[in-house]
Amino acid sequence: MITLIAALVLGVQSPALDIVNQARAAAQAGSFAQLQDLFADPKYLEPVRHMVGTEAALRQIGIQDFPAPPGYERFGRTWVVFHRWQRHEHQHDIVVPVIPTGDGPRLGAEIPEDLPINYEIQHLDVVADLYPDQPKAVFEITAKIRRTSDGPQTVFMRINDSYTISRATYRGESLQLFTNLPSANVKLGEQPALVQAGSVLYLTNAGEGGDLTLVYDTDLAVPRQDGIRKDHALFLSYWWPHIGRQPATSRITVSGPVDWLLMANGDLVEEKQDGDRKTVTWSNPVAVSYHHIVGGPYLLAAEVKDRGRTIRAWHIGSVNRTRAERDVNSAAKAIAFFEDRFGKFPYNHYDIVDTPDFYGLECYSFTVLSPPITSWATSHEVGHTWFGGLVPNTYIRSMWNESVTQYVDSVLFKKNSDRTLEQGWNYRTAQVALGDLVEPHGANGNVGYMRGAYVLNMLAQEIGEESVIRGLRRLVSDRRGKASEWSDVEQALQKEAPSDIRWFFRQWLWSVERPKLSFGRVETRFADGSYVTAVRIVQTEVRSPFRLRFDVVLETPGKEERFPVVMTEMNQTFTFRTDAKPSRAKVDGFGKTLAEPPSPILVMGG
Repeated sequence: MITLIAALVLGVQSPALDIVNQARAAAQAGSFAQLQDLFADPKYLEPVRHMVGTEAALRQIGIQDFPAPPGYERFGRTWVVFHRWQRHEHQHDIVVPVIPTGDGPRLGAEIPEDLPINYEIQHLDVVADLYPDQPKAVFEITAKIRRTSDGPQTVFMRINDSYTISRATYRGESLQLFTNLPSANVKLGEQPALVQAGSVLYLTNAGEGGDLTLVYDTDLAVPRQDGIRKDHALFLSYWWPHIGRQPATSRITVSGPVDWLLMANGDLVEEKQDGDRKTVTWSNPVAVSYHHIVGGPYLLAAEVKDRGRTIRAWHIGSVNRTRAERDVNSAAKAIAFFEDRFGKFPYNHYDIVDTPDFYGLECYSFTVLSPPITSWATSHEVGHTWFGGLVPNTYIRSMWNESVTQYVDSVLFKKNSDRTLEQGWNYRTAQVALGDLVEPHGANGNVGYMRGAYVLNMLAQEIGEESVIRGLRRLVSDRRGKASEWSDVEQALQKEAPSDIRWFFRQWLWSVERPKLSFGRVETRFADGSYVTAVRIVQTEVRSPFRLRFDVVLETPGKEERFPVVMTEMNQTFTFRTDAKPSRAKVDGFGKTLAEPPSPILVMGG
């Protein structure tokens, strides 16, 4: 309402502002139906609906218009962001243009978060001052920006909407700052300027690049998530400016109470004390997509040295030494396992840091975990140093790195002791393709973890476990520091496969189809001193035949006899010999296929 009054006083009411105010009214009414009427096509609302979740949650989002970033007016001259605080590796705020239609201005299709632009952030220099007694955190972040291609000289970025920029400089010069103003009130000239609208940031007239410094503070305290509190600090979720979550190296200096553990990504390069304050600096030469800070009055619970590295567990409040020792030993074994197969671990330490109520997250050189899950989750988070860290994943398009890490950790390292393969099998019927956007915290998150690990185990049945390991090692060497997707995983695995496996990815990664198997005629006859059993199997519910690997099991007196087969046709008959007469046939595809097996069938004849 204040924004609208200000706009009217300044005489800048416009059709674009009018539709923004209608959107705000629809959100305050908690009505997706009213909001949908403002979009040029009803399907354009879906990303907003997905981001918000419930109609009640509509009342808590922000809606802000802003001028299209110079050079990107092809989408529309005015853009609108639907914004709220977003958790790490999760949904993102939705940006849409205002577009002309026969019915007047309407909201258009989403502008992707990873919109290609002509710049990258190579490195982040961070100074974070934590004041838990207030509570407040103050950030000064310098982003080293480099021009990568010709085109518009605008650097389009995002940051969580809880962080409002109070001061900005570019190449050492103060920037004119436009913060959460209506589009008509943002007057851009030929000099560099910074525009912030909710979670959107863009720098104009950036030229060939340079250092962009942003200053802001926060008293954020999201329950069970990010924030600064009297007894703990945790910053995980887009507290830094980023371009489509692309990776960058970092140097993070954190100051806080002298008795606090203060940790960030990378290796410790400096620590000093000044009275009741302590300052530590962490340098991360690995370009990653996610950056982390944790602080609190932690106690060293356990420590072990392995391969020249120090591995520690940190507990808060009190120490559980038995759990801590188990965790550091688990981390040491996991680091050695991954390192031997996928390349050198890039840090001189690894830390397992308890958090009071946060569930868990990989941080590449350390992990933050809720105490109840450290014992089973530590080795998984270690694995993300390679898959998600050395090879970054933005989570904008997929969660491939969760599939790969779950496979290596749970199937190879833990020998399926956590029953990952059984869980993957149980998710076979979920109507989502593994290669689609599957969010780790969303409804289909376990498809990405469990079914993804199961599919990689299926691939190992096709090309051999060693070929899969070599392919993943190639992924780490070829894609280090480059944001990667399933297509990059497929390419790396193909290079190390003994045969063409493109069919495998078409079937199990990119398709939502799943074959259902049924028995045709199954009969046996006695010939030449043994029983010859013909088993006809039919694929249904797919448009063309899948290549399937499974076992046909014939039950004979006192035992089951297994016969591995490869099926390549819609209808196929397999013939098997047994010494004894089989009474029943069944299909066992566990670990080898996601095709739905038929019910067992009696064997006729004989």
